[in-house]
Parts: sequence; structure tokens; C-alpha cells
Amino acid sequence: MQNKLCRSREAALKEKSVPVALYGCTTCGFVFNAEFDPKKVDYSAAYDNTPDHSVFFRRYLDVLAKRSVFKRALRKKSSWRSAAAKECFSGVYSTSAPR
Repeated sequence: MQNKLCRSREAALKEKSVPVALYGCTTCGFVFNAEFDPKKVDYSAAYDNTPDHSVFFRRYLDVLAKRSVFKRALRKKSSWRSAAAKECFSGVYSTSAPR
């Protein structure tokens, strides 16, 4: 089961599997499982849906932040506004953050 922390590989392999049909938005990149059934999710203490541990998710956030800064700089074409935008995003999900 996705997002359930298991104590061992063996315990994870014993978990039930569920159907997955991934669909994605070509505009924003959001991906979802069209087969998702909330009744099949075990929201116990073993459930962990925190994306912070994912290197891939943090890289994705880096890209979004950089894209936002770049778009704002192009739209405003003002050096002080571009500098302010970069300052706002400089610490957000930076590549130097612990992974």
C-alpha cells in the first residue's frame, strides 16, 4: 500500500496491491491515480504521505520556484522587482537544503 511505512521488505511485500491508472495534466504536470479508492487506504499510524523526504519532489519544487522567479522577471522587466522575486524564493526549497 502506498504511503504505509513497513518495518521490513518482507512485510511490505505482504501488503495488498490495488489498481493504478495514472493520468497527468500536460499543463501543470499534476499526476493522479484515476483508480484511487479511499476505502482501500489504511490511515493508521503507519500511514505517511509526507513528500518532504522525496528528492524528486524537492527537485520538482525547485523547478517550480525557479520558473516562477523567471516568469516574474520577464513580466515585470524591472531589476528591483526581479531582485525582490529572487530574494523571496532564494531560501524556498533551495538545492542546498538537506535531502
